Amino acid sequence: MTPEPSTPDLILRLTLTSDWGVATGAGVAGGVDAVIERGGDGRPVVRGTVITGLMREQALNAAHALDGARPDGPWAALATTLFGTPTQPRLVAFSDAPVSVTPATAPDGRPSPATHEVVGVSIDAETGTAKDDFLRFLERAGSGVGESAVTLLTETLDRTPVTWSPRQYADARLLLALAAQLVTAVGSDRSNGDGACQALLCDDDAELGRQWCAEVVRRLRAPGAVRAPHLPTLATSEPARLASPAPARTGGGAPAPAGAARSGAPGAVGRPAMAARPGPAMAAEPGPAMAAELALTIVLTTPLVSYDVPYSNEVRSLDFLRGTVLLPWVHSRLRHAFAGSDLVRDAVVTGRLRVSDATPVVGGVRGLPVPLVLSRPKVPGARQETLEIWNRLLRGEPSEVHVPLRSGYVFYPGPGADAATGAPGGTAPGSATASGPTVCLGAPVLTGRQSTAMDAATGTVATGQLFMVRAIPAGVTLQAQVSLSADLYDAVGSRLAELLSVPARLGSRRFSGSYGQVVCQAGRADTGLRAGGRTEAGGHPEGGRATSRSGPGGAPGGAGGAGGAGDARGADDAAGDAVTVWCTSDLLLRSPRLGPVDGMTGLLRALGGGIELELVGSSGPLAPGPHLTPAPRGPGGARALRPGGSPGLPAVVGRAQDARYSAGLRYRRVDGWSAADQQPRASRVAVQAGSTLRVRPTDPGAMGSLRRRLARLERDGVGLLREQGYGRIAVGHPFLGPGPDVIRARVLQQSDFTTEGQGQ
Repeated sequence: MTPEPSTPDLILRLTLTSDWGVATGAGVAGGVDAVIERGGDGRPVVRGTVITGLMREQALNAAHALDGARPDGPWAALATTLFGTPTQPRLVAFSDAPVSVTPATAPDGRPSPATHEVVGVSIDAETGTAKDDFLRFLERAGSGVGESAVTLLTETLDRTPVTWSPRQYADARLLLALAAQLVTAVGSDRSNGDGACQALLCDDDAELGRQWCAEVVRRLRAPGAVRAPHLPTLATSEPARLASPAPARTGGGAPAPAGAARSGAPGAVGRPAMAARPGPAMAAEPGPAMAAELALTIVLTTPLVSYDVPYSNEVRSLDFLRGTVLLPWVHSRLRHAFAGSDLVRDAVVTGRLRVSDATPVVGGVRGLPVPLVLSRPKVPGARQETLEIWNRLLRGEPSEVHVPLRSGYVFYPGPGADAATGAPGGTAPGSATASGPTVCLGAPVLTGRQSTAMDAATGTVATGQLFMVRAIPAGVTLQAQVSLSADLYDAVGSRLAELLSVPARLGSRRFSGSYGQVVCQAGRADTGLRAGGRTEAGGHPEGGRATSRSGPGGAPGGAGGAGGAGDARGADDAAGDAVTVWCTSDLLLRSPRLGPVDGMTGLLRALGGGIELELVGSSGPLAPGPHLTPAPRGPGGARALRPGGSPGLPAVVGRAQDARYSAGLRYRRVDGWSAADQQPRASRVAVQAGSTLRVRPTDPGAMGSLRRRLARLERDGVGLLREQGYGRIAVGHPFLGPGPDVIRARVLQQSDFTTEGQGQ
């Protein structure tokens, strides 16, 4: 049986007997200065982070007593193991506790609301009178009962399994039950009498109250029965191996080339192994071809923190979840279920298992990063519900001021769009008749929670410990693609959907109880992948309907011609003179000197392999010219490139006949955090997701070879760390042409994202 990542088999019941409040750190302008936390159902909530702090403090007190006031005793070691240290993650988690406030009746006979406001002032210590400008209004909730799920975790932050024997479980349960009996108050203003609380640990229907704790401690201290508690143990496993990997079948049934090993995700199978990567561009090594793919849908039941570099006292988050986070979870699930399989153990380092970034889903459509060749007219004033978007690959320089689109996601076709028209409801709106099908643009707005540390000695707020946590809000649905080689799918495919369709904890701060709790659902595996990742003519591996592999809008979208690997021609490349490449994730490349990718030259080299490429304008063949120059800064100065005259690029790039873009390229710094080493990972410079370019071979006779190569790269990825979701591209995506050069797009609201996961 596959062990679950966690088992919430204990309940902590909180009985609040006075007014209380756990504030958000924010207020209402002109009204309440401190607003209490509420859950999705509107009930007041005691956050898991607050409960963890209370239980940690009292667990250390209980352990101190059990150890007979000895410093560094065995029970203190158990408390430290359970609640963690700055270098050792915790092994117990507490969920948020929604509180059902006891109904009350107002003087007029009507039911009283669950919360009310109180007034407070600050008293001058010298005069004993109220200070000027210190009047404040606080929101408070009434007495009630709430329950928090207590989870003894069965894996650490780096996905190392943790085993709990019956004796270890019993010792941890005793310490938590004693800690619960010592809790007397919760929330803010405890020193003033607010937040009076009685806590009780429950195991199924059994209440582990004061009498139960006294009886267990009495037996524990009986003559001849005194013993030290048993600490949970971390499971050990054989590390993954790079040497002599078993041949993997490619899409055509041939064995994979030797040296296909790749370094995996940190934390997935221990420390990443390093292997030499020959080749002039140091970009894409040969490896097992991906033969099966399935959609992994992730519904957020709590906010999720996707690691970004902290800034000052702000814990920041991305608006998507990197494959770097998902790959260790997927791999650990497979390793738990197939513990004796060397193939599964080595799946990451040999490149047989790959997981893409998880991007938002709206209306069943998975979003893709906005192509960096789009712009819109700069319109001052109120927020617009629809936007007029110019595709600068197809449209020349505008006469009015334009703003480039550099962030957010494209949902194509728009949520609810009919496959025939691409418009919501199957009917193209009047404004879209001349401007193409309606699409949607947007990104989920991150939530923010302010928190502060408490001084254990005084019970008051610690000085200088205020911080803000940004997170993807609860209710948002994300989706990623899980790709497997043929031999790996043969080994695990029968149980793949079962293993990945479970609740999980993902992202940073996931053990806090307030973040990272999700429900994962794996779709049906697609085992008909051909070059380019398409199952049928017109299908597209990136974006489009979340539940289907069919192509967006039924438009032809790239590879999938006769023979399965040959025709990577996209819809906008019907003339055969150029191919459009859209980076749907960040792209990591290395130059021949082992540094970051050397500009457009390195990107063209990675895409072409041994085929020499040039950028091409959308209007047709380019006049001969020596260099490449940035586009005018009319749309804000993004790195949108067009042929012209700039030094440092190969002479194969020509001069454009008009002002249309041939590429839109930006870079970003990629940082991460190693759960295994508890320190930041090395920074990398990546080609930013959304970068787009149109290319063709300098030798017209090499177009067929180029299409076949791009089809393989679209299926298997390009560059480094493809297993972690980097290097995903879309070739000839129908959103970028052919078709109208001006598109009407609906701007998504926050409710479009947060209602996607409700009821699932």
